Amino acid sequence: PVATAKPRVTRKAETPAAAESEAPVKHAPIQQTGAIANDTGDVPQVSLKWVKTGEVNVDQECTCGLVVKNAGKLAAKDIVVEAYFPETVRLLDAKPFPHDTRKHPTWIFENLEPGEEKTIEILMLPGRAGELATSATVRFSGVASTVLRVDEPQLSVAIVGPHEGMVGEPITQEITVSNPGTGVARDVVVHAVVPDGLKHQSGKNVVIRIGSLGAGESRPVRLPLVATAGGESILKIEARGTNLVRKAQTQIKVAAPKLKVEVAGPALRYINRHAQYTITVTNDGVAATDNVQIVHLIPEGFEFVKADRDGKYDSVVSSATWFVGRIEAGQSIQVSCDLNARQIGDYQHHVQASGENGTPVAAKLETKVDGSSAVVMEVTDLDDPVEVETQTAYEITIRNNGSKASQNLRLACDLPQGVELIDTDGPTAHALQKGVLLFQPLGELAAGGKVVYRIKVNGKTAGNLRLRAMLTTSASKEPLIVEELTRFYAD
Repeated sequence: PVATAKPRVTRKAETPAAAESEAPVKHAPIQQTGAIANDTGDVPQVSLKWVKTGEVNVDQECTCGLVVKNAGKLAAKDIVVEAYFPETVRLLDAKPFPHDTRKHPTWIFENLEPGEEKTIEILMLPGRAGELATSATVRFSGVASTVLRVDEPQLSVAIVGPHEGMVGEPITQEITVSNPGTGVARDVVVHAVVPDGLKHQSGKNVVIRIGSLGAGESRPVRLPLVATAGGESILKIEARGTNLVRKAQTQIKVAAPKLKVEVAGPALRYINRHAQYTITVTNDGVAATDNVQIVHLIPEGFEFVKADRDGKYDSVVSSATWFVGRIEAGQSIQVSCDLNARQIGDYQHHVQASGENGTPVAAKLETKVDGSSAVVMEVTDLDDPVEVETQTAYEITIRNNGSKASQNLRLACDLPQGVELIDTDGPTAHALQKGVLLFQPLGELAAGGKVVYRIKVNGKTAGNLRLRAMLTTSASKEPLIVEELTRFYAD
């Protein structure tokens, strides 16, 4: 780049027109903007000199010359020469002709190179004898030039570090910030955006201050990272300086174990029956994992019996726990525990597996615990034998010896011919239809419960008479039939 400055300098020459002279004029100081001259003497030096070219007589045309010369080492620009004559002198002509003659002749030259001179030829007519005093001034602009070196700072960013790693392991990256330019890069700061799956102690946005970097200087900084989850991540780095920005990124692949857990067991168990549950843990990932732990939360409807592979039972939280250690990639491990169903209901078995590296996984299985009703019926005659025309009774006892309530019990009795129904006593009302005694349904008989029906009859005919009782429930539409034979006799 070339810087220029244009100071204004004025020179003045005064001499009688009849003599040659050069007016010494001191240079005005050069005012420079944005540049420094190569040397303090590198300035234009413009001088004026009057030159007599012939006789000068009163009322006769005469000539003189005004020489403008640049004796300096730099060109002069916008040169303005002004000549002043007494009122007794009339200016007739000039070569070159003045640009302005209203007050006094004025010449303008655009440029005057170093060592160059220009002569103004003036034709005039003096009107009075004696000394003829003339004067002239010159104004010009000096041009100072130099070539300045403009430096350009630059930034470059490089990332060096492992592109693969394991969960839980350090994956430290080294960031090198360089200035390949020719100037100083100032206030350099490195910004790192830590992606998911990687961790830095400062969080997700890390700022590292470098300061200034000289031309050609490089500075490495460490970015310590730890892999926390499997997958591919993009680490983005940005270096910023004054009016400078450079970006870089690198891809990091983290290998991680991937546990999968499954639980198998019966979906239905009757109360007080044994049930075994098997838990399978598989490492579907690409890396092994250590310190694998399996937990089976046992629901309240079940009772713990035993566990294989040194499983431990915790009665406080009702859980079985196994510490199985290391599982290689692609490996599966099975554990099992035996339980007893103790309470009717729907229950969920929750299992969980976790390792040193990786996210815990869970599974669940629902088991329905049901009971069975075991209804039995007994029919007993209170008197046997029984004299004809004598009242007697039958007792029908119904028990539920099962583990579940029996629903909707219906009792019906076929009365033998030769007996007359007198009355009944029991939990439900009755109706007699064509010799069949029908009792209203009993809604529920709890496990371990019993009910008793009493049927009072009067024997009318001698002989062996048979009472048949029939019982149905919601669980069994096939009737339970019990008969009782009674001997009625006459005198």
